[in-house]
Amino acid sequence: MLCTTAVNTILMLLVGRGLRLRVVALARRMQRSVEDVENETIASRRAELLRQLMVELRDRECELNSMAAAHQRHAEAWRRDHNRATRLQDECSQLHSQYTSWRRGVVVSDVRQ
Repeated sequence: MLCTTAVNTILMLLVGRGLRLRVVALARRMQRSVEDVENETIASRRAELLRQLMVELRDRECELNSMAAAHQRHAEAWRRDHNRATRLQDECSQLHSQYTSWRRGVVVSDVRQ
């Protein structure tokens, strides 16, 4: 907008000198030039933003993969611990049954004596 205002001011000053057509052509070229610069600036900002977003996405993907791997390791460790606890519970139950049977045998032999 500032460039357009400046061009219009220059145009008004030069109109009296018969240079209107040249100034209009120059103004149009300047306007296109300003638009081109604005478009290039917008495009470069978009490209930079896209690059930053891609970097952020890669970082988050790595973090997510790391978290998923840690979760899987914890789940596997829990399964191993659970299976071990189940085996120990079964073994304890079996030993308790054997002890109870043995104790009954001892009690019966004590009663018989």
